[in-house]
Amino acid sequence: MADGWLGLDWGNVPAWVGSVMTGSSLMIAAFTYRRSVAERAREQRDRERAQAAKVSAWVVNSRQAQIRNGNDVAVVIQAFFSEGSLLAAADQVSFAPGQTRILRLPHDYERLADRSGRLALIPALVIVDSSGRSWLRTGQGGLEALTSDGRTALERRLAATTVQLTLTDV
Repeated sequence: MADGWLGLDWGNVPAWVGSVMTGSSLMIAAFTYRRSVAERAREQRDRERAQAAKVSAWVVNSRQAQIRNGNDVAVVIQAFFSEGSLLAAADQVSFAPGQTRILRLPHDYERLADRSGRLALIPALVIVDSSGRSWLRTGQGGLEALTSDGRTALERRLAATTVQLTLTDV
């Protein structure tokens, strides 16, 4: 007959309970560490994107758009349109903190906007932040990092443009 609690032989149950608790604690620690590493990586990406995310462009009318640097540091911006047969680009220009400039739109802008079925074609922007990282803000508002190869290919393409856009101060 067993002599243990409730008349059962518990053997080394406390050792098993301790092992299960230790294993559970290690798994919780590993999941917590993994989550914190992912959170730090996301925060780093957000910090890297912060300057480019504060640059915006919008169409005012059929002859002009405005581009604004909403940062507290200067950035370099190049605006361009790449829609159908039109490839139009402005020179790279340094924007002071909080500066807004007017982008003169190409003459066939209205026709292209009508053909695309959109109310307005927003210019795409190449943004170089104060750390020297290059970003592409698409005409649809997306923001993506440009690799050096991607930047080189885009620069080659924009160098072949036949329509020059101009940026002027507001």
